Amino acid sequence: MIDVSVPELNLTLKGDVDIVARTPYPNKSYQIACRKKGRKAINGIFIETDKKLTNFTQITRWAVNGEIATHKIHFHILDSDFDAITSEIMMWNAFHDTPFSSRKSEIHEKLLPATDQPRMLAILENKKKPVAQ
Repeated sequence: MIDVSVPELNLTLKGDVDIVARTPYPNKSYQIACRKKGRKAINGIFIETDKKLTNFTQITRWAVNGEIATHKIHFHILDSDFDAITSEIMMWNAFHDTPFSSRKSEIHEKLLPATDQPRMLAILENKKKPVAQ
């Protein structure tokens, strides 16, 4: 991972300085950006700001096979009912015996979190050069 930036907050987190790529899931091919503290792979980072956002963009740059892959996600914040937001779709469900109701929008209500979670899938092209004759 090269870096993660949020232009609306003028924030850039450098890979191997502020954040690191780790594998918190059983599928060890699935890497995410984690804060660089300790060795445990904890999904997500917490960014505290006084700025009120309704939209923001997360841009993550990865070094893949000698090239730079850019993953850009545009987020639209549906409400301001709580003091925190998350892109972790599993956290959008209601929690039993708590005051936290479902945070899913109608669009996401019938989708499975595993298929709807924002992620980057690398598609590598075969760039073989023709052999000169």
